[in-house]
Amino acid sequence: MLHPERLSHLERHVLGPSVLDAGCGGGGYVDWLARRGLEATGVDRFPMFLEHARQRGFQGEFALGDITALPLPDKHFTTTVCMDV
Repeated sequence: MLHPERLSHLERHVLGPSVLDAGCGGGGYVDWLARRGLEATGVDRFPMFLEHARQRGFQGEFALGDITALPLPDKHFTTTVCMDV
């Protein structure tokens, strides 16, 4: 279940068309953002979390990686979020 306070934070503070969720865990917030029309990408270093997102059919893109060395191009995202990492 997604936390209502975090959803409110995302609604108020995510700007622009693309957002990175660094340390996305199971991908619930990536899915929520993608379903609102954003280009949402989640990165997590634990394959089991990314597999969970895929099994649940979550929208958005998911990549395996460490947030200290992202496997993504620089300056690609207009907003980055990082919760519970």
